[in-house]
Amino acid sequence: MPFEDPLKHTPSESSWEHERAQVLTQLLLMKQSLADTQDMVKEIREAQKITTADYMKNVTAIQTNCTIRAAQDKRILSDLVRAQETADAARDSIPDNLDERMTALEKLAPVTRAVLWVGGALGLSVIGLIWALITGQAAISF
Repeated sequence: MPFEDPLKHTPSESSWEHERAQVLTQLLLMKQSLADTQDMVKEIREAQKITTADYMKNVTAIQTNCTIRAAQDKRILSDLVRAQETADAARDSIPDNLDERMTALEKLAPVTRAVLWVGGALGLSVIGLIWALITGQAAISF
């Protein structure tokens, strides 16, 4: 199609109407698209408000939780300090000369064995006397 001069070409009334209808249709579609976009923006803003509110609730809950946990941590720490003080006091009550006392007890071991042997002999003799009294081999007279 050869190039035509636009000034020489005068559109007819129907082509103007047709073009005008197309432009109006496009404007109407653009207006509808803009309205849809505005609705979507409103929905996004509402969702953002809800999300922000949830976020703030979560932040408040976390802050409350942290406060409670800090109080629990202080209580646990004071309990641990008291337990450490009690353990230190118990450790301090252990005599310093424990090794000397153990050595003295080890020296008494042979004497303890001798006393046990004498006690055992006396015990057996008393049992023998009771047996003799029961069987009539011994008698007590006054």
